[in-house]
Amino acid sequence: MTHMTDAERKQIILTTVAPLLKKYGIKGSLSMRGTLKNYVVLTLQSGSIDFEKDFVGTLPKWIIPHIDFINDNFVETSREFLTLLAIAFILDAPTHAINKVYKPKNYYSIKFGVKGKQYKFIK
Repeated sequence: MTHMTDAERKQIILTTVAPLLKKYGIKGSLSMRGTLKNYVVLTLQSGSIDFEKDFVGTLPKWIIPHIDFINDNFVETSREFLTLLAIAFILDAPTHAINKVYKPKNYYSIKFGVKGKQYKFIK
C-alpha cells in the first residue's frame, strides 16, 4: 500500500465535493488540518444558498456534517445541499471490515465564512 500525499488525498475528496459546489453555485475551499492531516475543513465563502434563512435559530460559524443535525436544523435547499455533502463525506469513510465499527479516514467540518467574514448569500 502506497502512502498518499496530502495533495493527493485532497484531490480525491475534491472530486466528490467540487461538483456539488458547482451545482449549487457555492464558492468554497477545502483544507486539510491536524498533525495527520486527517481533519478536513470545507469553508463555504459565498453562493446562492441562504444558510442563515434556512437554519433554525442562529447559524453557527461551523458544523460537523451529521445527517440528523442537518435534518433537525436546516430547511429547503440548505438541507438538500448539506445532506449531499454529508453523504459524500461518509462515502470517504468506509466501515472497518473486521468488527463493523465506523473508522473514518478523515474527520470533517463545514465552516460558513472565512476569517472574520461571514458567508455571503448572493441572489
